[in-house]
Amino acid sequence: MVTTEQAGQFIGIAADEPLLPALLATAEAMVKGYLRPTGQRRIPDSIRDHAVLTLTGELWNRRNSPGGVASWSPDGATAVRYSRDAMGAVKPLLGPYRSAGAIG
Repeated sequence: MVTTEQAGQFIGIAADEPLLPALLATAEAMVKGYLRPTGQRRIPDSIRDHAVLTLTGELWNRRNSPGGVASWSPDGATAVRYSRDAMGAVKPLLGPYRSAGAIG
């Protein structure tokens, strides 16, 4: 289980940031939902925790860009967008542990 202290250190923010517990809880729920019950039993804690930390960081970065724009190009003409799927960075980590069937 990832703590707010670990998440804050991973992201580079204070552990007492008011938004951090909600982002961490959301990341935990998203990882749990993606793995399904079988995957939750099979995944090593270290990989699961890394996925939760990574996803928490992704959610933290997205908090100020609800439209998906991460930044603009130096000339201001091209938007650099976040992936539509916040789980994009963690799916490769979690995929091998995810149960294949609809019943997990």
